Amino acid sequence: MLAWSTAPVVAGQIVDPATGSIVGVVRDATGAVMPDVAITVSSRALMTARQASTDAAGAYRIPRLPPGEYTLSFVRQGFAPAEHTIRTGLGFTADLDVTLTSPAGTGVHRPSGTSACASFPSPR
Repeated sequence: MLAWSTAPVVAGQIVDPATGSIVGVVRDATGAVMPDVAITVSSRALMTARQASTDAAGAYRIPRLPPGEYTLSFVRQGFAPAEHTIRTGLGFTADLDVTLTSPAGTGVHRPSGTSACASFPSPR
């Protein structure tokens, strides 16, 4: 008798033993998750670059990758782009968490609609 599971697939599980995957979360320098980060995946193992993006929780998953070395580029307006290289293999899910920083010299990026607060000691 065969039993099928309807349990959800979570990051790190092997889904297809004939390919690999890359998963991760993108955060800013404060540790906040970053949705809508554009991701470009390129490799000699691919015929053309693949495009992906992070979800509302800053997470991404790039499935069904042939074994090989991949370069992932992460871009979001207001942040310095980041590029990372990682290997994946048959039936392997590689984890790559990324932190995007503000461009040099601009300080900490704050999403629109937020403000910075500073506290100063009161004079005595």
